[in-house]
Amino acid sequence: MNLPLLICQPVAPPGLGNLRRPLLLLSALALLGTHVDSAAAQATYQWINTSNAGSFFHTAGNWDPAFGPPTPTDTALFDSPGAYEVWWDSSSVLQTPSVYYFDVQNGQVRLLSTDAVRHELLINAQAGPLTFGLTIAGAGTSVTIDGIHLHSLGDALIYPDAMLTVDGSPSEGSRFSVDGSFGLAIEGSLDVVAGGEVSSSGGSISFFDNSGVVTVADPNSTWTNAFGLIVGEGGDGALNILNGGAVSNTFGVIGLPSNSTSSVTVDGVGSSWGNASTLTVGSSGSGELIVSGGGAVSNTTGSIGDSPGSSGEVTVVGLGSTWHNSSDLTVGRQGSGELNIDAGGVVTNYSAYLGDESDGVGMVTVSGAGSQWNNAFNLVVGDQGSGFLTINSGGQVSAHQVLIGYGPGASGALLVSGSGTGNTASSMSVGNVVNVGLYGNGSLEITDGGAITTSIGNIAAAPGSSGTATISGVDPNGSPSTWMNNYLSVGGDTLAASGGQALLTIENQGRVAVLNTLKLWGAGAVVLNGGSLETGQFDNTSGGTFSFLSGSLTINEGITIGGDPSGVFPGSATLDSDHHLLTSATTTIAPFRTLTLDGGLLETGDIVVDGAVDFLRGTLRITGAGGLTIGPAGPFGDSLLIGAGRKLEVLHTLAVDSGASLSLASGGSVAATSLANRGVLQGSGSISASLDNQVGGQVRVQAGERLVLTNPAHSNDGSVQLQTGRLDVRGVLTNGPSGDILGRGTLSTTVGLINQGDLALSNGQSDIFGDVSNNTTGRVMVSGHADVTFWGDVSHTGQVFNVASGSSVTFFGAAGFGVSGAGDVFFEADITPGNSPGLETFGGDVHLGVLANLEIEIAGTVKGDDYDSLVVAGEAALGGALDVSLFPSYPPTPGDTFEILTADGGVTGAFTALDLPDLGLLALHVYYEPTAVILAAVPRLSGDYNVDGVVDAADYSVWRDSLGEVGIGLVADGNRDGWVSQIDYQIWRSHYGETLAGPGESAQANVPEPPLGALLFAAAAALNLRSRFWHAPIRAGDGLRTADCDAVSRTPRR
Repeated sequence: MNLPLLICQPVAPPGLGNLRRPLLLLSALALLGTHVDSAAAQATYQWINTSNAGSFFHTAGNWDPAFGPPTPTDTALFDSPGAYEVWWDSSSVLQTPSVYYFDVQNGQVRLLSTDAVRHELLINAQAGPLTFGLTIAGAGTSVTIDGIHLHSLGDALIYPDAMLTVDGSPSEGSRFSVDGSFGLAIEGSLDVVAGGEVSSSGGSISFFDNSGVVTVADPNSTWTNAFGLIVGEGGDGALNILNGGAVSNTFGVIGLPSNSTSSVTVDGVGSSWGNASTLTVGSSGSGELIVSGGGAVSNTTGSIGDSPGSSGEVTVVGLGSTWHNSSDLTVGRQGSGELNIDAGGVVTNYSAYLGDESDGVGMVTVSGAGSQWNNAFNLVVGDQGSGFLTINSGGQVSAHQVLIGYGPGASGALLVSGSGTGNTASSMSVGNVVNVGLYGNGSLEITDGGAITTSIGNIAAAPGSSGTATISGVDPNGSPSTWMNNYLSVGGDTLAASGGQALLTIENQGRVAVLNTLKLWGAGAVVLNGGSLETGQFDNTSGGTFSFLSGSLTINEGITIGGDPSGVFPGSATLDSDHHLLTSATTTIAPFRTLTLDGGLLETGDIVVDGAVDFLRGTLRITGAGGLTIGPAGPFGDSLLIGAGRKLEVLHTLAVDSGASLSLASGGSVAATSLANRGVLQGSGSISASLDNQVGGQVRVQAGERLVLTNPAHSNDGSVQLQTGRLDVRGVLTNGPSGDILGRGTLSTTVGLINQGDLALSNGQSDIFGDVSNNTTGRVMVSGHADVTFWGDVSHTGQVFNVASGSSVTFFGAAGFGVSGAGDVFFEADITPGNSPGLETFGGDVHLGVLANLEIEIAGTVKGDDYDSLVVAGEAALGGALDVSLFPSYPPTPGDTFEILTADGGVTGAFTALDLPDLGLLALHVYYEPTAVILAAVPRLSGDYNVDGVVDAADYSVWRDSLGEVGIGLVADGNRDGWVSQIDYQIWRSHYGETLAGPGESAQANVPEPPLGALLFAAAAALNLRSRFWHAPIRAGDGLRTADCDAVSRTPRR
């Protein structure tokens, strides 16, 4: 089969410039189904050995005619059906180094080396362009290069439905070289795998109107083109670079003619397509490029949708996937271009043009966290045609300058929207200027948390242009859509030149920030409707339109209400709940003008009121270092009322001058770093400030009022007046030496009250919540029939703690000090007398309630010095618990006594619980006397009168020798009734033989009876004593049963 002579004529595709070789008129190739004319070869030799035995290329018997093999001027023809091998070794190279044509028309031919050396076969045909020295033709025909180097000095052609595989898996590797001036044309399939190598002068996939496919897969698999590579030069072509494969060439084209629909896929880490020159995706036809999975593409200039009627699409997707343009990138030059950067893909270039010429349409989408489009210089969205750029889901774009709607008649639209994973905002970073409608029509939208940062922003910069910018919404975490600028011009440019029609809309919590000046030109309009506008200076001298419908407006150079007809606020102004006005400088209310604060916010560094401020509700916030002073020289005169719905916030010091007043009512609130009061602070509300109530200052809380101080620390050197109201201190209050806390009511502190001045409570009920430390010069005075309850712990090392007659104090926290005065003192918690140990005196009655716990420390027998004691001038009513502890250095001895309480008015009641220390052989016994409570160290074991742990005859001797003695703590006083009697003998007798380890054996029969003389003597002594002592009543707690006491006489209590 012969291929007709091909007629060559140079044809340059639109937009490509000068290519490295002429492209052929496809009409001259109508009969592609024929084979190359091999007339230049002297003879044709047909391979006939399909047995895979002795299949060496140089063996004469493997050829027909049999006097082969072919010589360098002959054709090697393979047209036998089936699968078979052709072998090479060193003899093959010596005997048959080359052929003229290598023609495969049938079968599945495998070319391999038998000695692990990559042998080379030259194919000599090189008569000019389209001299196909190697051809593979026929449906199902395939050639596998498996360990040799097949080297065509001319061109090579793979026909439709035929396949060439270059398999580099043998250790010697496989190589296919095409040196002809045209290069390698693939109408069928080419697979380069497992490290195979292909090199050609140029590459054409579907040179004719067919569907060629090339796959270069696996690490070290390569296709190197000395010149250009066209995918879809006459028909539909496909190039797949996978799993580390690499392709290189000068220029690259995908989809050259209008009838071509072609694609390139570069997928996998290490996969690459290197274009030393330009890359065109969709030249006159339809082209698609996919870069994924870490693949990489590089070139100088890139073009997508190059010629009229063309379409191109590029997708760069996945982390590590990159497309690098060392020069410019055009998306939609004259055709339709689309670029998608997704899921971490990265595209770089110098400048970029979307919709380059008037009929060009360019669309770019950058989507997903980590996705980037980096433009070193200009990014033009709508150059002369139409451009659309969308940045969403966390994508990022950078450029030096962005022009949206550049040329007259051009249109451009930029949308920056939302955020991606990890809350990364979709964003654009611009080093110099963003022009929205330079000479054409531009549109900018920033929504749902997107962000743009630039130095200069212009909307409709030139006459005849139009531009709109809308900044709206927040991301799911509440971060606002934001446009950050150093300078922003609306309806002109920043070089003092008016432009076209411009509209800036800030709504739905969107944010525009201008570090320096916002310039509003005559044809410009700014609508603030629920968003935030922040600017250093707002220049509206050109008479633009500013509509403050709602939202937040910040002008940091200062704000004037009225006074300038061309200003932002030419007359009076009202700030309702939808309007916030802020400045870090001074707000001035001009004469005859009123600022009405009716639910909104005014935040200002300072305020000058030459007109009036009508503070109905809302928040007034003063941020300047000078704070705010209420007084004749202040902006509000000598009085300010913060009532219901009003908040006053001062970032530094709020001062109330002498003669001035700050009043809170109905839940109003005040916040400041500190509040220095020399006047009157009064009412009901909340103050978040460190109160410094200075000398002369008054804090008043009247009936029904509750004043709350929320900062950690407060001080009073003036007067705090509780006029039946309540003062809550969320921290500590220090009442200084000159400070007074007076009256009746409620004082609550969360950390405590440190009193170094006077706490004087009278005439009614008062409650003190929190701990109280009365120290140094502190005085606590309760009088005038006052009833005061301390709910926290109270300590007293100050000058006075006095409760006058007719008044009372109740302690529900720990207290351990004496109280002067004749008033009543009630304890309902821990009582810790003195300072380890000590003696405390009380001038009135003392009541120990059911919750009281009297803690007594004992270190010896000297009252007040060695053990704690309470001395009460009135009555002591006992209850609660007694908790006694010994110092380790003091061991009591039998008979030691401790008078822990005396009461001149008598002792009533008893402790309901005792916690006494373990003294070994001794025990502490509580004696309740009419005017005293005494502890005594007595034997622990009943009848153990010599305190040796055993009840035996020796204890009888002690009883005998002590018989008739009277006193507290007598060791032989077994029933603790204050004297040694016959009853105590019975106690000894009944416990005879017992030890502390447990009762001894029953020894009733063995108990020694005392001699008759001794008994008579004891009886006489007892009768004598009965005649001398009065009969004392037995009280609860004396330790005697009634039956034991019928005939017992007792001495008077001492």
